Amino acid sequence: MTERASSAPWLAALAGVALASSFPPLGFAPLAWVALWPLLVAVGGRPAAGRFALGAIAGLVWAGFTVAPWLYPAVRSHLAAGALTAILLTTGAVWTYGGVYLAIFALVYSWLPRPRWLAAPSAWVLLETLRAHALGGAPWALLGQSQHALLPVAQIAELGGVASLSFLVLMPAAALAASGRERVIGLAAALVATLAAAAFGRRAWPLPSRSRRGTTPWRCTW
Repeated sequence: MTERASSAPWLAALAGVALASSFPPLGFAPLAWVALWPLLVAVGGRPAAGRFALGAIAGLVWAGFTVAPWLYPAVRSHLAAGALTAILLTTGAVWTYGGVYLAIFALVYSWLPRPRWLAAPSAWVLLETLRAHALGGAPWALLGQSQHALLPVAQIAELGGVASLSFLVLMPAAALAASGRERVIGLAAALVATLAAAAFGRRAWPLPSRSRRGTTPWRCTW
């Protein structure tokens, strides 16, 4: 138990790093599909305060890598703020739109009904929607946006917006965090849903074909 407790913060931080790595500048999009798996494993069976703290760690790491590198210089240049003011504003934004966001998700995770491979993506999309509109809105780095370069799958946003893509991307991580039959069924459902989304995307925008004028680029409608 002690060993598991000591590794939990590292698992949460790993989830934050993996999530950040799926967005630019690294942009390793496939990582987003399993990025939150370590966090969901870490919060399993923990009291509310522990879940909140682990989610905050993951959120601070994620938002720190994703937001701070561009927000700090933007505050310095556009607001003509001093270094201390820029640090405070950046830290506040990282906490408000990253730390708190994932902390709430981790907190409610254990309260979600089963199967959690459906409930967790639903809760995530709800929180993303709130984050995109609350306090003036912060619609950056939504989970589905990490898949912007994977057009056959990303094209599903034509039907359900970025929220549908965020839901799809979180399904495998939520399934992996489950156990037994729930994990098997969840992974199978995630695979079927992903293949269906890819089939729709290929049908909507088929592979580019070469012509005398060059290559026809792919397009994404969201």
